[in-house]
Amino acid sequence: MNQFDQGAMIKQVRQQYGLSAQQVADIAGVPLRVEYLMELGCPVNNDDVLKVMHALSVLTNEHSKASDSRTSFE
Repeated sequence: MNQFDQGAMIKQVRQQYGLSAQQVADIAGVPLRVEYLMELGCPVNNDDVLKVMHALSVLTNEHSKASDSRTSFE
């Protein structure tokens, strides 16, 4: 999955569950701008990608595969 597809998926899941970007960023422990950049498909640190994916998993009570989120955003 490329960074643009992953960003679109993050935004879709976030909106589907009625979550704000701020909620995801807060739970992930990343700045809000990082969450926004990810949704836009911009390069971000891989550690931040994993944090956001984990936060979405926690917030949606879903289990995302870490291997699916290891696409390089750098």
